[in-house]
Amino acid sequence: MIKKCTVLLVLIGLFGYGVADDHQNVREIHVCNFNDGSDLDDLLKAGDFFVEQLKALDINNFDTFVWTPYRGSYAIDFLWLNDYRDLLHNAVGDDVFYNSDEGAAAEARFAKIAACQKSGYAYRKNLFPENQPSGSGANKAVIESFACHINPGWNDADIEDLDRHLQSTFSGVEVYENFLGFSTTPFIGQFDYDIYYYGVHDSVETLAKRDKFSRTSPQGQSLTRHWEKVLDCDRSLWWGQNINRGG
Repeated sequence: MIKKCTVLLVLIGLFGYGVADDHQNVREIHVCNFNDGSDLDDLLKAGDFFVEQLKALDINNFDTFVWTPYRGSYAIDFLWLNDYRDLLHNAVGDDVFYNSDEGAAAEARFAKIAACQKSGYAYRKNLFPENQPSGSGANKAVIESFACHINPGWNDADIEDLDRHLQSTFSGVEVYENFLGFSTTPFIGQFDYDIYYYGVHDSVETLAKRDKFSRTSPQGQSLTRHWEKVLDCDRSLWWGQNINRGG
């Protein structure tokens, strides 16, 4: 289930719009609900077992994250996300994983815990590649997600313009130091939105400070006006937890 059956500023990523380039990675996405009687603790234990099987197979070329709802309207229990350098890195690992007893054991354990309603792949663009996590937060990161439809009359060139506006607005701003922001666009799978943007915050307080900048500063207000011309988005918050570091 989890390896192959995953997503999401006071920014703004998952599926959507545009064409991949050499600077975009691949995100494998699984949209899942728990089976009756199962919960996050069961999933994290299955995640530990999953990592053990990867180590036994010497697969260490991707990162895995679980996102669970924090604030917003949700019809799902969690997102399981695998991040790869590119699709070839995913394919090499899958060929080993799905032809092994270890992979079958991991899949069987996940199947007892949850079922995934949707799965697919998206190109993932790092909007601030020079930034690194601050390391000052708790075990859970706060993920702010914007799931967006592109308004009529706008195209991928306009999305590129908006990305540049995002980058110029937040770069060099103290409260956005070490800010991690991404967008994702789909190329396999059926999903409800055109494009997703998401930002990673090390605490709810950090999120609130960045939100204040976006709402009250002239730079933030200018970005918001640009944003709302191009995109119509649903905003939500998630807890993000790391399962595997291998990429």
